[in-house]
Amino acid sequence: MARRILTAAVLIPVVLAIIYRGPLPVFLLAIDLILLLALKEFMTLLGRHGGRPLLATYFCVLASPWIAVYVPVIGPAFLSAGLLALLASTLATARQVTEGWHVAAGNLFAFGYLGLPLSLLATYHPNSLQSLGQPHRAHELVLVLAAIWVGDSAAYFVGRAVGRHKILPLLSPGKTLEGFVAGLAAPVLLVFLLGRHLLPETTVAFLLTMGLVIGAASIAGDLFESLLKRGAGIKDTSSLLPGHGGILDRIDSLLFAMPAYYLFSLLLESATSSPP
Repeated sequence: MARRILTAAVLIPVVLAIIYRGPLPVFLLAIDLILLLALKEFMTLLGRHGGRPLLATYFCVLASPWIAVYVPVIGPAFLSAGLLALLASTLATARQVTEGWHVAAGNLFAFGYLGLPLSLLATYHPNSLQSLGQPHRAHELVLVLAAIWVGDSAAYFVGRAVGRHKILPLLSPGKTLEGFVAGLAAPVLLVFLLGRHLLPETTVAFLLTMGLVIGAASIAGDLFESLLKRGAGIKDTSSLLPGHGGILDRIDSLLFAMPAYYLFSLLLESATSSPP
C-alpha cells in the first residue's frame, strides 16, 4: 500500500508539470513513451493468446498522437492507411495459416485500444490546435485524470477496508460492491468540487454527469483489462510501477474514460449548439 501511494505521489506532479509547463513536443514524447511501454505489455498478453507483434503496429500507434495534434485533417486517411498496413503486414509475415486471425485481430485491436484514447488525450494540451481559443481544455484533461485516480484509489482502499460482497469473482476476485460504489461516487464528488474551481462557468449538472461518466467508464476499463489478463493467466502486465503493476495496469481506466468523456463533451456541445 505504501509503495502504491509513493508511486502516485511521484507521478502526479510530473504529469501536471508536463501538461501545464511542458512544450507540446515534450508532451507528445511522454505519451509515446507510455504507449511504447503499454504496447510491450499488450504484446505479451497477445503472445499468450497465440498472436505476435507487428512492426507496423508500433509505427501506427506511436504516430497517432502526432497526427491527431498536428494534422488532424488527415486523421481518416491515416486510420485507413494504418488498417491496410496492419492487414498487409499480417499477410506478408504469416508463418502459418492458423496464426493469421490472432495476429491481425490482436494488432488491429492494439491500434484502437491504445492509439485512439491517447491520441484524444494529446489534443487536450494547451498548445494543441484543438485548444486554440479553448484554454479550459487542459483543465478538462486534469479533471479527467484526477477523477480516474481518485476513483481507482477509492475503490482500492474502500474495497480493502470494508469490502465484503464480491461482485465479479471469476473476472476480478478483489472487486467488491463496496469498492464499486466508492469508485463511482468519488469521481462525482471530486469533479464537482474541483470542477467548480477549474471550470467556473460550467453548470453543476455538467460536472456531476461528467464525474459519473468518468467513474463508470474507468470501472469498465479496469474490468476490461482484468478480462484480458485473466484470459492470459496473469495478475499484472508487469512490475514496472511499484504497487500498481505495469503501465497497462495504470492506464486501463484511462483507455475507456478518455473516449467516454470526449464523446460526452461532443454530445453536450451538439445539444447546446442546436437551434431551438
